[in-house]
Amino acid sequence: MKTKRIRELKANLYKTEAEVWDKRDTSQQMKDDDAWFTFEIAPHEDRCSRCGSQMRAQAIDLHLLGNRVTLHHIQLLVCPTCQHVQMPRAVEQFSKEIEATALKVGLVKQAA
Repeated sequence: MKTKRIRELKANLYKTEAEVWDKRDTSQQMKDDDAWFTFEIAPHEDRCSRCGSQMRAQAIDLHLLGNRVTLHHIQLLVCPTCQHVQMPRAVEQFSKEIEATALKVGLVKQAA
């Protein structure tokens, strides 16, 4: 009984708070620094770039720098329809940063 009443009070509180913020204009409180956000519409990473099917995640160990660095349990995306495999952009970018840093500190030599 007490738990039900607490849930009702919380629901009323959330509803009241939402109503307050829906009616309040906060644009005057925001700093106008002429900075605007820009958004890019990117393709869905969870869709196959070849056939458009829903990709499925598969965990692998990704070896970089001639097996000197291993990223464990990296999620590759595999298409169940056409078997196309792609690496998520964030993982690809991170692996490139690791390789660039290794070149910079002299851990590996640049390929000729």
